[in-house]
Parts: sequence; C-alpha cells; structure tokens
Amino acid sequence: MQKKSLKKLKRKKKIAKVRSGIELVDKGAKKFWRKNFGKEKEIVTNADFSEKVYHHIRENRIQIYGKLGEDPDRKKFVDTCCERFFIIPDPSKYPDNKDIHNFIDKSAVQYAIHVFGPWIQIFTMFYNHFFILTTDSHPLDVFHGMLSDEETKKKLDKGNNKKSSKKMRYLLRIREDPEDKNINLVISTISRGRKKKIIYEDDKIIRKKFKAKQKKNDDSIPEPIPPKWAFTEKVAGVGNYTDQTTYFEKLENLLQYLLGNYTEDVKSRSTEKIKTAIWSDDYIKAKEIDVTKDSSEPRSEEEPKPMMKTMAIEEEETDEETLARLEKEEEAEMKRITDLEGEKKEN
Repeated sequence: MQKKSLKKLKRKKKIAKVRSGIELVDKGAKKFWRKNFGKEKEIVTNADFSEKVYHHIRENRIQIYGKLGEDPDRKKFVDTCCERFFIIPDPSKYPDNKDIHNFIDKSAVQYAIHVFGPWIQIFTMFYNHFFILTTDSHPLDVFHGMLSDEETKKKLDKGNNKKSSKKMRYLLRIREDPEDKNINLVISTISRGRKKKIIYEDDKIIRKKFKAKQKKNDDSIPEPIPPKWAFTEKVAGVGNYTDQTTYFEKLENLLQYLLGNYTEDVKSRSTEKIKTAIWSDDYIKAKEIDVTKDSSEPRSEEEPKPMMKTMAIEEEETDEETLARLEKEEEAEMKRITDLEGEKKEN
C-alpha cells in the first residue's frame, strides 16, 4: 500500500514538472527556435516569429495548411495564433523594451506548450478548438491571455460586483497556480452563492491526452484519440462534496455545458454556472463595441423581470434543487409535446 502511494506521488510530481517552468524544454520547439533564430537568441519580434511559423506550418503541417483556405486566411490564422497565445510571462526581463507585446521569447513558447500541448501538434490544437466552431460559444472571443488576478477581478467586477455576480460574468485566461506553479488555462467567474454571497472562482481546464488502446486479435494500428479538455467541479453528494471530472472534445462544448446547454460530451443538462461573457480587447476592437456604456456585451432584448417571490426562491435554491426543478420543467415540456402529437394523430 505504501509503495502504491509513493508511486502515485512520484507520478504527480512528474506531471507537475511537465506543466511548470519557463525554460524552453520541448524538443520540437527547441529545434524550431535553433533553426530559425539561433541557439543564443532569447527574444524575437512577433512579425519574425509569425513569418517562420507560417513556413513551419506550410512545410510540416500539411493537414492544417490545406484547410486554411487561401494565403490571406492562412496568414491571418498564423498571425492570430502568434499574437494571442504566445505571451511573454515576465516582461520585467526586458526593461528597455516598451513595446514588449510585439515580441515573443522562449519562455512564451514554453508557456503556450504547458497549456495547449507539445509543439508538434500545438497549431492543430489552436485550429480545432479556437477556429473550427459549431456553436455561438467562441473561446477566442473571451480569451484574455495572461491576465493577472488583480486585472481579472477588476474585469469580473466591472465596477459593480453585485450586478456582475447576478450576471455571472466569465472569461478565459492563462494562470500560474500559486501553489504548484503549474501553468493552466482557467475559466474565471463571478457568481452568487446562498444569501447573495459573491463568489470568485478560477477553475482549471487541463488538456488531457488519451492513449489509444489496441483491440484484441487486431494487429492494425489503433486510431489516435484526439486530446480532450478535463474540467473538474465539486458535486454535492450525501453529506459532502466530491470532485467530478468531465472530458470535453471541444473547448466550446465546455462553455456550452457551463451555460446550462446540452453538449455532445454530457447527455444531461447542467445548472447554469456562467451567463455573461467578458469580451477580449481584440473582440471589442473587431466588433466596435462601445465599452463606455454600462455593458460591453452586444445589446439584446431585455428579459422580463421575475416576480420578487420567485426570484427569492431561486436565490435560496441549492444546486440539487435547481437541477430537480429544471428536470421537472423538461418533463412537463416533453409531456406537452407528446400530448400535442397524440391529438394530431387522433384528428
């Protein structure tokens, strides 16, 4: 028993090492950097890095290159990836460089690898999870890069934490865990608990690679399993809370799940955990959203105000009560549809 515990501890330490540290250790990325910029060079302009990445994808990632359309679309994809995902984690290393956001160093590459996977497949990961979308949840529109805890809280609050907690605002960002120092993609949220308590949370979204299993009596090479996103949340049990991990094939599916919608990964509908997106600066600029107004979200029809009695009941509901209420509503709706279909057949 003691040997098993020791083995498990060693494995945890090994996993922690993979997703922490700023030294460029990925073999593929080191080879790319040496080939294009030299071993000694630590930092290059974003434009230079983007140009070399374009050639890298054209020569080594044919499966993506062919899907990106014409040259302008390919260039836009590469530029977006380099600008949004490769961010220098410690700008203080370059005090003389005022336009540090226009540069990329080795540590920026390693940080991106910690979150999105090894260099050999990182652009495939970007393409599959940020550019090929089937729902209205676009992860890139709410991705804020390497935002500090202080800046994140300020964005979540938007000057009024009571109003923001009711709106259940959220955003995606890269964050270094203060305890284990692992670099993670997290969804940062503000919400209300019981008795209107304001709750801030940073929930990790960890890329998980699955090993393809060989079928019995089958000598063929098994199909590789694409990486998924692991999301762990606390679920109420009998007398306590337990951790429940769900795996999502697409990052947008996770957002849909948290919004309380159905997804391919989870057959049952969950309670709404997020509601209002905090758009990234790039999205605001592209959509020309007026941030001086009360809300940076695009205008939508005003929702009818619920009766005070109903609102008070919902605010005091537990997660289990809310889920039970939603299930009853769904059952009633399904019964109504079934009854209508029965009446049509009789007529």
